[in-house]
Amino acid sequence: MESLGFTNVFQLLLKHKKKFVGHNCMYDFLFLYSHFIEELPQDYNLYKKNLFDSFPQIFDTKFIMKETKFKETLKQNSHLGYCYEVAKKNESGLFDKVDIKLAKGFEAYSEEILDNPRLHEAGYDAFITGYVFAKTFPTFSISE
Repeated sequence: MESLGFTNVFQLLLKHKKKFVGHNCMYDFLFLYSHFIEELPQDYNLYKKNLFDSFPQIFDTKFIMKETKFKETLKQNSHLGYCYEVAKKNESGLFDKVDIKLAKGFEAYSEEILDNPRLHEAGYDAFITGYVFAKTFPTFSISE
């Protein structure tokens, strides 16, 4: 199998206007834009327009948690691990019930042992970002 390289994969994501989900991902998009699209414009409004032309749907779980109805659930802060714990416990009743099935070999990410902190491991952070998004997406309004 021939290796595509990340630039080619990234170009396919742009071409097909894929949705992106991240947590506190503004700097990630600054990096991606400046390394794979073009030099960052000096004007912020132009950057924002160009970014959303390239990525029409960006979902930032930190923004969702802080700026929608879920903000009342954040008593301490909005870092990824805390957002995950709040969504998992669902003491407020605001979060959707989501059934997550893990692939074989990823048992370490199962909810029974997620209290064992694996934060900042890339795969784990991606998993819990997706988990927070899945628990919030069906119930928040995009206009929020």
